[in-house]
Amino acid sequence: MPRKHKRTWLSMLLGAVILLCGMAIGAGATLLWVRARIQHFRDADIRVEQMARRIQKRYGLTHEQTLKVAEVLRRRLHALQEIREEILPRVEAEHKALSDELRAILTPEQFERWNKDFEALRRRRLGLGQGRMRGHGPPPASSRHNLAPLPEEQGREAHEE
Repeated sequence: MPRKHKRTWLSMLLGAVILLCGMAIGAGATLLWVRARIQHFRDADIRVEQMARRIQKRYGLTHEQTLKVAEVLRRRLHALQEIREEILPRVEAEHKALSDELRAILTPEQFERWNKDFEALRRRRLGLGQGRMRGHGPPPASSRHNLAPLPEEQGREAHEE
């Protein structure tokens, strides 16, 4: 085979290898994203069921009432998550503007300290920390609005009665 044809075939082969690698990487990334979304919905269903059981126990709901409450919770929590996803870019833009303006006022050392504290606060408020995806998963224990008392609170309630 002439040298020119070998180069052409080599180029085509290399192009095909690069294309296949890109397809494999894209497929892998898509699978990871899909798995994360499926896990998120499973976790959300588990949280809804836990919340419904807490409401059932606390308020003495029947099985039928508990099923209806779970459906309402599922619908409303999904709607709330959509709202969070819609406003998150605006919130982050405001956080960036705040940070940019304070950077111009504070010394580098002051800004570094402030920024560290601010990022920790953002992670807690937006649910970005503790191994969770942004905005997903239950809130940290310090900000939960539980329907049933926490285990450490149950002991206090027994003493108060």
